[in-house]
Amino acid sequence: MQFFQIAALVLPLLTGVMAAPAPEANALPAPWREEAAPGQEEFPAAPVAPSGIAARSEMAKRGFGCPFNAYECSDHCRGLGGGRSGGYCGGPWYLGHPTCICVFN
Repeated sequence: MQFFQIAALVLPLLTGVMAAPAPEANALPAPWREEAAPGQEEFPAAPVAPSGIAARSEMAKRGFGCPFNAYECSDHCRGLGGGRSGGYCGGPWYLGHPTCICVFN
């Protein structure tokens, strides 16, 4: 009997706590404006992301032949110089080794 009396008193309090007002759907925080550093005339603009065909060609360049052409990866690493003797396609096996990893001698 006491359980039901306590529940009758506590449940309305808990539902009142959970019924907090929701934020407005179109309410946005104040716009953020970055300022230039001391000695800088203006803040540098963000780089523009490539679009369309340019984006696809950039994506093709990023793999350096991996995972399908390991020779292209090795040529890329040798071309970087700095003591790199070549490279191989590595990374997670379940993704097909998509990363070109350069090897130093």
